[in-house]
Amino acid sequence: MEQCSFDIVPYSIAYKADLGFVKQLYEQSFPFEERRPWHKQLELLANEPRFCLFLIQVNKKTQGFLSCWRIDDFVYGEHFAINPAERGKGIGRKVIDYLWKTSASVPWVFEVEHPTTAIAERRLNFYLSHGATILSKDYYQPAYCEGKEGLPLLFLGVGANEQQTQMYINRVYEVAYKVKSKTNEQ
Repeated sequence: MEQCSFDIVPYSIAYKADLGFVKQLYEQSFPFEERRPWHKQLELLANEPRFCLFLIQVNKKTQGFLSCWRIDDFVYGEHFAINPAERGKGIGRKVIDYLWKTSASVPWVFEVEHPTTAIAERRLNFYLSHGATILSKDYYQPAYCEGKEGLPLLFLGVGANEQQTQMYINRVYEVAYKVKSKTNEQ
């Protein structure tokens, strides 16, 4: 297997030229229902201190990104994508292993599609094989756009206390989606 070294770089204005690539990867990697409009992403980047965008660089070239929220004493990983031309080279695996190891005292939570397609099943197995656990099978992701429907997804965590699943969901709803939580079954 080919060696893979990477850097995780917090986005700053110095990397503004990389935003076009991030936008393209974001829109290519996530269906419309699973992402907010790009101008809303840019507003969060400029005005929301809890929202973070990290560029994943290989040989100083951006090849992916991670957007997440620092909420209370946990992190909500919202979007994670690697350039399709670079997938299968171990970048995603190494990034996830690094993040979860270096922030072992901080729980991470995130959403994943139900395994109804081959790619969704691969994605779920990827996270489970790296230590994630399913916290809720009945999670409902609120819609990113007014007038649209939300999505039934799985709610996963790493280092997360299962007894606090509803608290994590409530805080993600309030902070990232700006809505009140519906009661999710566990």
